[in-house]
Amino acid sequence: MEADGIAEGFLKSIELHGLKFNRLIGDGDSSITKRLREVIPYGPTRLVEKIECSNYLLRNFGTKISAISINTKYPALMRNFIKIHIKKFPIAIRKAIEYRTNLKAPQHVKISGLVLDISNSFYHILGQHNKWDEYFCNNKQKISENLVPAAFNCGLMSEFKLVAQRLIDNATSLLHDVTNNICEQFNSVINKFIAGKRINFSQMNSYNRYSCKSLTLVECFLDMHKNITNNSPDRHT
Repeated sequence: MEADGIAEGFLKSIELHGLKFNRLIGDGDSSITKRLREVIPYGPTRLVEKIECSNYLLRNFGTKISAISINTKYPALMRNFIKIHIKKFPIAIRKAIEYRTNLKAPQHVKISGLVLDISNSFYHILGQHNKWDEYFCNNKQKISENLVPAAFNCGLMSEFKLVAQRLIDNATSLLHDVTNNICEQFNSVINKFIAGKRINFSQMNSYNRYSCKSLTLVECFLDMHKNITNNSPDRHT
């Protein structure tokens, strides 16, 4: 349904707005891209380019790093280090995106530079600073130990490379540094009224009402249990 709605928007963009949209900011949903390729709203010579939302890519990246930090096949030392420094992983990527986006250079140079930065970010965080450009690392924030050899020995660096691959594949999108946040916010407001997949419980005292409903259900259960068994339920019930 969402893909059909977006496709209809592209098909009617000239009629309604006198515009042709050449880009779409998405969040990993391939069905929309597939649908646009089927309808080809502006003909085969003007295809719509999909740009991945940078926030979505980095959230996904952070989720995978978090999963690594609790994977017991890696040594406790490495897992604890990741947990302590977990915020540094997306911050390193964001800083690289900001620098490469503002760099006065051809696009292909920016892309190759960002790909290199993403790959080398793990080395920097683990304490090996010789692979980073001076714009990012001046060696003033060195940690006491270089954990890169240990990460290679336990297979962690291979895992990091797999996690980073999606960012590398979408380096072009990351350089646009755009998000679909405003659309998501608008969608959440609409769904508040139509009771879609997002319901706003934070306004008009809704949260309190739902809390009261939950409490009422619990009290009804307690009364029903007592009437049936002649005993009040204890904390193990």
